[in-house]
Order: sequence, then structure tokens, then C-alpha cells
Amino acid sequence: VLDRIPYLKTALEQEQVTLFAPTNSSFQSALSNLNLVRDNQKKPRLNIKTLKLSALDSLMNKYVAEGKVSTDSMLYIDGLFVKTYKYDHPMHAQRQKENASGLIDGGIELLYFSDTKNNSFQTQWTRSTSQAVNILSTNGVVHVLSARHEFGFGDFLTKMNN
Repeated sequence: VLDRIPYLKTALEQEQVTLFAPTNSSFQSALSNLNLVRDNQKKPRLNIKTLKLSALDSLMNKYVAEGKVSTDSMLYIDGLFVKTYKYDHPMHAQRQKENASGLIDGGIELLYFSDTKNNSFQTQWTRSTSQAVNILSTNGVVHVLSARHEFGFGDFLTKMNN
């Protein structure tokens, strides 16, 4: 995906940014669901190289935020709103520390990353959890989203199937 969006690849390599990283299975799931619909509609199958670039660009930008955003900056009870790298789309990040047996806040640290859909009502948001947080690079922070997350926060199919 980043090979198709060179400015974003450059930003990840050279600027201070945070990547809420979807996994390969996130893309595979989205493409599989899209192609099931397209098969039923008798449309040709698509892959990463044949997806509509403008739609791929806007969806991928949901996962990149300006600056370094670690879970330490999400200590507010309601989490933290973050703006996407290029389009200033409001996303939301919230840290939750789980308890461990006999130790309050001693368990794993989870991150909930949500597309607010430009809506102030949380019930309208699409949310994903993390599987790893606070991976530091030389210029940023990476949080790896759950493998169950489908790339695009529910917008992939409608943006790509035209």
C-alpha cells in the first residue's frame, strides 16, 4: 500500500508520526470481502495494485497521525482525539490497562483506536483494538492493530466497489 502512496511512505520514514498499523490480514480481509461482493456482481476482482488510488489514500491516512502519540499521552479517562496526517480526519485513541491477578493495572496495556466518522456520539464510531503498543522507531511510534481489524473501518467496500 505504501508503495502506491509515496508521500506517506516518506512521512513514515522521515517525519515524526504515529502509525496505527493494520496487519496484512486486515488488508486480506477487506479485499476478500470486497471481491466476494464483486464476484456476485460479475465485476472483475481487485487487488492492492488495482484499487482506486484516491480512496486508498484517504483510507490509509486514517492510520497515520502527526507527532509521536504513545499510550502515555492517552491517560485521560475519555482518551485522546488525534488528527490524521494529511486530511485532519478526527480519530480517537484510548488506553486501557488491564488488571492482573493480584495487581491492579498490572496486566496488559490495550489501545482502542476508533474512526469517529465525524460524529460526537461514540455509538457511531468504528473501533479497533491493538495487539502491540508503543513500538518506538527513530522518528515515531507504532501501535499494531488487532489482526481482526478490517482495513478501512467499514468504509473499504463502499469506497472501492464502484
